Amino acid sequence: MKKGWTAFFAFWLVVAALPLSHSLAQDAYSIRCSVGFDEQSERYYVYARLTVGSGDQVEGSWYYFDREHNQSFREIGDRDVSFLKIGNDAGKTAALLKFDGIINRKPYILEENCTFTREGIRLQVSPSQEGIRASGEILYGSQAAGKWHFQIFDQQGQEKASIWLRQNGETASHRFEALPPGAYQAQLTFDGTINGDRRILRDAYSFQVSPESSSPASEDEPGLPDSGPNPSQSSSTPFFFTPVAIFSVVALGAGIIIWIVIYRKM
Repeated sequence: MKKGWTAFFAFWLVVAALPLSHSLAQDAYSIRCSVGFDEQSERYYVYARLTVGSGDQVEGSWYYFDREHNQSFREIGDRDVSFLKIGNDAGKTAALLKFDGIINRKPYILEENCTFTREGIRLQVSPSQEGIRASGEILYGSQAAGKWHFQIFDQQGQEKASIWLRQNGETASHRFEALPPGAYQAQLTFDGTINGDRRILRDAYSFQVSPESSSPASEDEPGLPDSGPNPSQSSSTPFFFTPVAIFSVVALGAGIIIWIVIYRKM
């Protein structure tokens, strides 16, 4: 009788411990994440991995939720890892990763908050009479080193200007010659490293060249007035005294004639 109660008590302990062991197993698994960059597709991705053993059997789906950029999708992972392509929106992001699947024949739903930063690039263009000034800036990154490629295309997609600059730093700029009036698009590509990591970043900027900004300022030629004759500037003084001079001549002539007449009468 005593042995029977002992066996029953042992069986009850095993059954009672099953939920506890299942809970401990759930707590033993978690998600680790990091952000990376795929050079071939030129896109950022989140590398997600479950903290499971090498012999554990895993299958399921991964979910990515980014409320800041209104992005969410589902992806079937490769067992305990997944590469989630998330795009190239620059800035700091706090996303939620979720795994819904089976580990060692038991269902699991695991979640993890993943915070990361994606570097980016910004292009700005300023048309003027002196030319087209294009400037590029690295966003959310430092210690940049590599090549900057500035290009300008017209509406037909024909390249009108292009230059490669190799320099270190987070900014680069170049001034192109003035372009005819019309609509254009400038493109900038940065190919190098940021904080020691390889990046290929792109940005575009559409702009309009007006007739005023496309025509260069006329050069000043020596000897010519800058703004034409000025009517407020009077001419030389002889033109001002011309009526007085005429009156003097007439008076002198009249006096001579009168003197001749008087002289003959005498």
